[in-house]
Parts: sequence; C-alpha cells; structure tokens
Amino acid sequence: MSIDDPDDSAQVYLTEADVAILTGIVGHPYRMPTLPELCWAAGEHGRDLVKRRLNRLVEQGLVEEVTFEDGAPSPKLPDRFFATTDFGSHVLDRRLTPERQRALQESYAKLEKPDRILRYERAPRPPR
Repeated sequence: MSIDDPDDSAQVYLTEADVAILTGIVGHPYRMPTLPELCWAAGEHGRDLVKRRLNRLVEQGLVEEVTFEDGAPSPKLPDRFFATTDFGSHVLDRRLTPERQRALQESYAKLEKPDRILRYERAPRPPR
C-alpha cells in the first residue's frame, strides 16, 4: 500500500476512467490485459487519458505492470500487461461482489471484439 493511501481500502478515490480501467482488468479472461485492450475496453476515455490514469493506478499500488523476464516470445506479440496488485484486488473486492466480478467477465467474453483486440487477448501471458 502506498504511503498516501487511506487505511480503509474502500476510501480509495477512483475516477470514472480508473473504474473503466479496473473493470477492464477484472473482465479480461486472464485478468491481465495489454494497453491496447484497456484502451478499447475504456472506450470513450481515449488512449492518452487511459495511459495517464493507468500510470496513476500503478503509482497508487492498485495495478502493476507484468512483463516476460526475457521479453516477448515473439517480436509480433505484446510484452507488457497490466494486472491488479494484492492491494488493488482488495480494493475491488470491497467495491465489487464476486458475482459482479463474474458478471464483468461474462460481459467481456460476449463483447464483439475487433480482430486486433482478439490477437492481443489470445497472446501468451507471463507467469505471475
């Protein structure tokens, strides 16, 4: 937990864009999307805002960047992914019931995704 976080994880302030990013992570089949997947899932928030808010979520200790130790298995595959930290999972658990988290995953699975997003979604992920 970062030094400026409140004692009660339910008191962590999240913007609408933060919630879109976190629900994009929770809804993802591996709970570890790439930046393009998050930008697509966040929709109207735009890439620049998603990148700024994602960096802020990393600084707050809610999200972490996960990479392959030796780089991506292929230059054509993504090598950076984003996942919730233990603290981020705790914050989400306080705000979203397990049923709601499952519903997000089911909704994400039913979305019609463009081919480029499907390629990112199907890419191998590093171990955590």
